[in-house]
Amino acid sequence: LNGEEKNRIALKAYEYIDNRDSIIIDDSTTGCYLAKIIHEHPEKNLIVVTNSLFVAAELSQTKHVDLFVAGGHTLGTPPSLDNFTVSAFQNFNVNKAFVGVNGINLNAGLTSIGTPQMETKRAIIQSAGQTFVIADSTKFGSSNLFTVCSMDQIHAVITDSKVSKEILSTAHKNNISIITV
Repeated sequence: LNGEEKNRIALKAYEYIDNRDSIIIDDSTTGCYLAKIIHEHPEKNLIVVTNSLFVAAELSQTKHVDLFVAGGHTLGTPPSLDNFTVSAFQNFNVNKAFVGVNGINLNAGLTSIGTPQMETKRAIIQSAGQTFVIADSTKFGSSNLFTVCSMDQIHAVITDSKVSKEILSTAHKNNISIITV
């Protein structure tokens, strides 16, 4: 769903990655698009940590990427590794993380549909100097049962231009950085 938007979001996210950065790409579908872009652009040498089997497969033979895969039980679509990865992510200290979410509520924060996803995303965010949320505009206003983190723990949200003016205005008033493409 929303493949064109997710590709544009991933292209914009790639602009925030510097040569020699260490990054985490989570198991989101937009993260899969980001992995493809990284694979196609050898001008940046990177260390990538992931819990996504798709991201791992995409980058496993990429010469300009030093890849780490946080292991666990396989689940979901796209396939990822479950919250056994929490302890693995706690061992990393990366420059940036790129995470997708089930919901973005500017008051409640980032939300998740389940505790394994919540715990994994929390560990990723704690391991990163900066966290970029990469999510299409359909994720805004959605509140799920579990809160991953508050919006002040996020460096920026990168989303498509279909996000409402009301959300952009509220974000601006609350010093939440939203980058639209």
